[in-house]
Amino acid sequence: TGQMGYAILEVYKDGSSKVRFYGLNDDLSEDFLFGTEVLKKDRFLADTVYSENFPATVTSSIYTAEEVDKSKFHEKIWGTKYRKYYGTKITAPTVRLDTLFGGLVPVKKGGGHQSKSLRLRDESGKEYVMRAIRKSAELYLQSMAFQDQYVVDDLRDTYTEKLLEDFYTGAHPFAPFAVATLSDAVDLYHTNPVLYYVPKQTALKEYNDTFGDELYMIEEHAGDGHGDLKSFGYSDELKSTDSMLEDLRDDEKYSVDTKLYIRARLFDMAIGDWDRHTDQWRWAEFKDKDTKKVVYKPVPRDRDQVFSQMGDGLLMNVATRIIPGLRLMEGFNDEIRSVRGFNSSPKTYVLDMALLPETTESEWIEQANYLKANITPAIIDEALLAFPEEVRDEKVAEIKHTLLARLAGITETAETYFSILNKFAVVTGTDKDDWFEINRINENETEIKAYRNIGDKKKKLFFEKIFNKKTTKEIWVYGLDDDDLFEVKGVKNNAIKVRLIGGQNNDIYDIETSRNISIYDYKSKKNTFKKIKGTKVKLMDDYTVNTYQPLKIRNSTNQIIPTIGFNPDDGVKIGFQNTYTYNGFRQNPFTEKHDIMASYYFATSGYDVAYKGEFAHIFENWNLEIAARFTSPNFAINFFGFGNDTENFDDDFDLDYNRVRIETIKFAPSLVWRGRLGAKFKAGLIIESIEVEETADRFVNEFYQENGEETTNRFIGSEAEYTYENKDNQAFPTLGMATALKAGYKTDLNDTDNGFAYLIPSLSFDYKLIPSGRLVLATKWKGHFIVGNDFEFYQGASIGGVDGLRGFRNQRFTGKSSYYQNTDLRFSLKKMRTSILPTAMGLFAGFDYGKVWMPTVDSNTWHTSYGGGFFLNAADLLSINLAVFNSKDGPRFSFGLGFGF
Repeated sequence: TGQMGYAILEVYKDGSSKVRFYGLNDDLSEDFLFGTEVLKKDRFLADTVYSENFPATVTSSIYTAEEVDKSKFHEKIWGTKYRKYYGTKITAPTVRLDTLFGGLVPVKKGGGHQSKSLRLRDESGKEYVMRAIRKSAELYLQSMAFQDQYVVDDLRDTYTEKLLEDFYTGAHPFAPFAVATLSDAVDLYHTNPVLYYVPKQTALKEYNDTFGDELYMIEEHAGDGHGDLKSFGYSDELKSTDSMLEDLRDDEKYSVDTKLYIRARLFDMAIGDWDRHTDQWRWAEFKDKDTKKVVYKPVPRDRDQVFSQMGDGLLMNVATRIIPGLRLMEGFNDEIRSVRGFNSSPKTYVLDMALLPETTESEWIEQANYLKANITPAIIDEALLAFPEEVRDEKVAEIKHTLLARLAGITETAETYFSILNKFAVVTGTDKDDWFEINRINENETEIKAYRNIGDKKKKLFFEKIFNKKTTKEIWVYGLDDDDLFEVKGVKNNAIKVRLIGGQNNDIYDIETSRNISIYDYKSKKNTFKKIKGTKVKLMDDYTVNTYQPLKIRNSTNQIIPTIGFNPDDGVKIGFQNTYTYNGFRQNPFTEKHDIMASYYFATSGYDVAYKGEFAHIFENWNLEIAARFTSPNFAINFFGFGNDTENFDDDFDLDYNRVRIETIKFAPSLVWRGRLGAKFKAGLIIESIEVEETADRFVNEFYQENGEETTNRFIGSEAEYTYENKDNQAFPTLGMATALKAGYKTDLNDTDNGFAYLIPSLSFDYKLIPSGRLVLATKWKGHFIVGNDFEFYQGASIGGVDGLRGFRNQRFTGKSSYYQNTDLRFSLKKMRTSILPTAMGLFAGFDYGKVWMPTVDSNTWHTSYGGGFFLNAADLLSINLAVFNSKDGPRFSFGLGFGF
C-alpha cells in the first residue's frame, strides 16, 4: 500500500505457515490489510511431473450443477441472479503459460479480497494477471470479517461459504469481457481480458498448489511497461491512486484529465459497476515535452461488478433499501434507484471529491451526452458477443435493454451526482507557496482561485471555480506545505461556510470579510495574521485537523445490533441498539454519535429505552455527552431489605414478591475526554425522577408501610467517571485489563439537606495461563461505598446476579457499601468446523464471593457462589454463554452474549 506497516508470519508444527500484513495509520492505529496461507499442511517439496499434452479446448463450468441447483423458495428469497451461467459448461481454449505472449513466468500471488489471482511476467518485463472466474468466498470472509485470525481452511464447505458463493452469482461471470468494446466506443482506457482454461502445468511451479484446472481470465496488469498498448493510451507509466494524489499535491504541473474521469464515472453508473474504490484505478501518465506538464488519465481495472444483480431476491431487495452499506448493490435495473446509494462506497466517493471539485454541471452533462451518443445499440450488440456462445440467451437482450434505459437517463444521473458531490467541497493547494483568493461575489456566490505564489505575486492559476450557496453548503481549503497566503474579500453577507486550513510553515491570512470563515493552523508554528477581525481562529497542534487526508470526508454510518438474554429475574430479554455516527471536519474520534437502546423483559412486561449522544470538541479535546433513560412503570428491580443477611422468600411466595416496579426518567449531560489508547474520562450532571409502585402483597409494600418513605423522588447531582479497557479480543479475551472509577453526589430536590456521595471502583484482568491462549484466568474486583445516610434503597450498594454474585438473584443484598470478586477459569476446546462458522466450544468454572455492610446491621458473613457452564466462540466475533451458578439460595441459570467481565 505504500504505508508503514508490519507482517506476522506464523509457522506451525505440521509444516504449514500463514502470514498477515498490517498497515499503520498516521494516528498510530493499525488496519489489517491482507492475510494468506504461505505453505499448506504436510506440504512436500518433491517434484511433481505434469502432463503437457493438453487438448486444444476444455469444457468446464464455474460451479457444479449441484451448487446452482436451488429451490424455488431459495430463488424467491435470494433471487435468480446470474446463477445458471455459473453452472453452464463453457468451452474455452487451453493455454500453456510458457508459450503465451512469448512465455510467461509466475511472479507472485495477488492480494485481492475475492479473486484468486497470479501475477505473470514475460521476458521483456511486461506483466499480466491471471484471475480465476470463480470467486473465493473464504478469501472474502478472511479479509473482511475475520481479520485477526486465519480461518480459510475452517470456512471451506460451510453453509456460510456456500451462501456467499451463491451471493456472488449476482455478478455476471463474463461481463468483464464485454467492457473493452463499450470502452473503446467512448474513448476510455481498459484492460483486455481473454478467457482461458488453465490446466495445472510445470510453468505454474509451486503455484500449482493453489492455481490451475479451472477457468481464468488473463489480461494485462495495469502497470508500467505496456507503452505499445492502445487501450492504455500508449503510456509506458501507470501509477497507483496514492502515487497520483501525492504528485498532485507536490506540484501544480501535475493534473488529472477531469473530463475523462467524469466520463469514466458516468460509464460506471451506466454499466452498473458499483465497485470502484481507489485501488480499482490506475493512472496513465502523459508528459508534455515542452511545458513539462504531466496529465494523468484514468485506467479502470477489475470490472467484476458490471451488470451486477446483487440486489436480486426478496432479502437483498429489502436489505439494499434499509442498510446503508448495501445500497450500492441495488442492482442493474432500468433506472438507478438511488444515485447517492450507488456511489456510497467511501473510497469511491472520496476519490471523486478529491479529483472533481473544480468541475461544473455543464461538464457533467457534456460527458453524459457523449456516452448517449456513442454507445449505440450496435455497439452494445458487438460488446455482448464477447460472452461465450453458451450463455448468449435471452438475458443478453435484457442486458441490452437495461443498458439503453440507463443511458437514456444518464443526463439526469449526472445532474444528481454533481449536486451530491457539490454539497460539500474540498480545495487543495500544493506543497509549494500558494495564494488562495476567496471572493464573496454576493450572498449566494463565492469564487475561489488558487495560484502559485512566486516572489509575492500571483502566478500560474491552477484552480478556479464559483460555488453557489444553493448547491454547496461548506468548503474546506487546504494550503498544505510551505508558506501559503489566504485572502478573503467581497461583500459582507451570510455566504457559504469556508474553513481555511493552513498546514505547515508560515501561512498568511488577510481576511476582509470574516463572516462564515474559520481558520485552522498550528499553534506552535509561526503564522501571520494581517486582518482577521471577527474571524474564528482555532490554533492547535492537532495533526488530524491540520493535515489534508483524502479519505477524511463528511460521511455517516448507521448500525443496528439486536440483543438477547435470559435470567430468572428478567426472564427472556430482547432488544436492540442503534448507533448513528457522523464524521465531519473535527473528529474525536467522530463528530457526532447517537445511540438508541431499547429492551423488553418478558418476566415483568417492563421495558427501558435509553439514548446517548456525543458531540465532539465542544471544548478543545472535550466532547459533550447527552444521556437520557426511561423505564416503564412495570419495569422491575429487586429489593430484599437492607443488610448482609436478608432472607429470600422465593420458596414461600414467588419471584414477584421481591420485585419492585419502578419508573425512572433520567437526564445526564456531561463532558467527555478520550485518550488515544482507550482511556475515557467524563464528568457532568444528573437529573432523575423516580417513582416506586407500592404493589400489594409484595415486600416493597411492607417496607414503605414500616418506614414511611416517599415513593416519588426527584434527584439532582454530579458524577465523574474514569474508564480504561484494553483487550486482545472482545469475544474471548486472553490478555487484557479494564478499570473504572466512578464518584458522585446526589441530593433530593424535595429536601436538599438530604444528600449522599458515592465511590465505585472496579478492576478486571484476563491472563492466558498457557502460550496458546486456550486456558485463561479472568477475575474482577468491584466495590461500592456510600458516604451519608440519606439514600433510597434503589441507590444502595447492591450485589447479586448480573452485578456480583452470579448464584444469587439481582440486587440480592443491599447495603451502604459492598465488595465482590468474580473469578473464572476458562478453557477453549479445540476449534470445530461447523456448517455455519468455525466455532470453538469452551468450558468455564467460576467462583464468586462478596458481602454488603450496613452500620446498623452487624454481619461477618461472606456470601459465595460457584458454578460454571459452557460457551461457544463463533470465530472470535461472538461468544454465547450458558451458565449455572449455585449458592445458598439454590441454583441460578443464565444465558447471554459475552462473559460479563
